[in-house]
This record gives sequence, structure tokens and C-alpha cells, in this order.
Amino acid sequence: MEISFPPMAMNKTQKTPPTNAPAKTNVTNTSAVNATTLPPTAVNDTPSSSPLSYFEGGNGKQELCPGSGVFIPTIKLRQCHHKSGSDLKVLFHCLIEHFFSEETLAMSVAFGNRVLPTGKQVLDPNIVSAIKGYLLASAKIFHVAPLESIKLNKMFTNKCTCAQTKLKKKLMAFPTKTK
Repeated sequence: MEISFPPMAMNKTQKTPPTNAPAKTNVTNTSAVNATTLPPTAVNDTPSSSPLSYFEGGNGKQELCPGSGVFIPTIKLRQCHHKSGSDLKVLFHCLIEHFFSEETLAMSVAFGNRVLPTGKQVLDPNIVSAIKGYLLASAKIFHVAPLESIKLNKMFTNKCTCAQTKLKKKLMAFPTKTK
């Protein structure tokens, strides 16, 4: 995505920038643009029709996928991208660990397609679909092959299953005393 803003060039004798600068400066990395240079519709906390509205919410968070209603702190998303590079599997694990705790994953099933086991709940479908959508969009940005939907579903299921196994092992390691 490419955004054009007028430059803030000043002469050596001027103390304020000129009002009618003919040239334009191209900014390609929208995360580097601070909220003061964004159009007014992109700084509001409410979603708008502006394509930038989900990048900067004004409160340090951004919408994971436009229209999903799932927000993540901008700094956390940047940390996830730094950690993962262009590896979508690492990005998946980073995102799911942000949105769900180990206990939540252990007590949940990824999808409620079948009969729910007793004591289990379904992971929030809004968050699951937002993570899927973000990973698909990231694949286009990084120019890598996107993860298939079936593979993503297995990754969600495996994450829940692994959390259940970890919880069982933790409970087995600390047996309760009975008298």
C-alpha cells in the first residue's frame, strides 16, 4: 500500500514549512507513519471506511483483520513479526499465544463441529477467523505460499491438544496427598 503526503520542506530562512509545496513524499510503510500525519479518519477510535483505520486506532492497538473487531497492541504485533520473520507457522503460534492462555487452550476445542466433550468450550470463533485472515493476508505481503485452510485448522486443533497434554503432565507430576 502506498500513501502520499506533502513534504515538510523548509528553506534556511523560513521557520515554518511552505503551505504550497509542489512535490510529494511517498511513504510505503504505514506502521512507520505516526498518528499526527495520518488523515483524521485514520486517527479516530471508531472504525471508518478509510483503509488505514485499522492500522492506528489512536490507543496503541490495531485491528488484526479489518472488520473483525479483534484488536492487538501494535507493539505486540510488531514483536510477533520480528520473532517470526516470514515464517507463518511461527507467526501463528505467537498470535495464538497472545490471544489464548495455556489454560484456555487446554480447556477448549478448536472448532465446535461435533459434540463438545464435557467441560470443554469452543475457542472464540471471531479470534480464530481473525488469526486465519491475518495469516492469509501476511502470506500475500511476504510473498510466501499461504497456509492451506485444512493445515490451519489442524494447527488450531494441535495447539489445543498439546495444551491439554501439558496440563495432564503437570497434574501427574504433582500428585495430591490423600489420608
